[in-house]
Amino acid sequence: MAPIINISEEGLAIIDSLKNPNLKYTRVQSTSSQSSSSQNSKESRYILLDQEHQNGNYSKVDLLVPFEITHLNEIWNECKTPTLLAKEQGYMPTIRQHVDFLTLIKSGEAFDEYGNRIDSKRLEILFDQITAIRDPRRAEWLDAKFESGTITYYSIEQDGTVKKITESLDDCLMQDKSPGISLDSWLKTANSHGMPTENTQDGNLHYWFPRKGAIAGLLAGSFLAGLSCCRDGTGRDDSLGVRVTRMK
Repeated sequence: MAPIINISEEGLAIIDSLKNPNLKYTRVQSTSSQSSSSQNSKESRYILLDQEHQNGNYSKVDLLVPFEITHLNEIWNECKTPTLLAKEQGYMPTIRQHVDFLTLIKSGEAFDEYGNRIDSKRLEILFDQITAIRDPRRAEWLDAKFESGTITYYSIEQDGTVKKITESLDDCLMQDKSPGISLDSWLKTANSHGMPTENTQDGNLHYWFPRKGAIAGLLAGSFLAGLSCCRDGTGRDDSLGVRVTRMK
């Protein structure tokens, strides 16, 4: 039997040139290659949204927001925060949380669940996936239900439980803008609930103001992108889901 020899990549070039039919060899990864392979196998799935980058009262903990949305084709009630918490220790993002998340990834400086800096190009692609006016259609539910002059959402406590909060909609833009409001201006001037205000500049992002009994969602497609606060929550679509957020 021909001997089996473990050999480095550098040695393989020599072996290949000799074309010795009686010599078998196996490739041995270098320590650096093995380390790189191990690191790649742990590709980040979440973006760290720590308290430093949070505004408003929706959370008292550091959060992990996923790159991908799930719960596609489910209505709002099937994937709202109490249901997600009971089933998978997750939360539906509030509008303010989503504003903070978009602001963070737009900055190009964010870290993953392992504490590694995320490549700015990957963040740029994600921001485009969420907000760009193009096919395919994308949409995500947000944790906000409106009544006459109020907003209801769930805040996350330090132990991971949630508290139902109902507050007045102060300093909120209460007229449709189709189009539109400026996405950049919205991210910079959003109020404590994440809502556009009278100070939000005009732009191409469509906005539908809160109606009684409605819920919130963000959508984008080939014709427009927009923040809708007038949905009835019964929509079901294979492009519509939730960015299930978890406690770090």
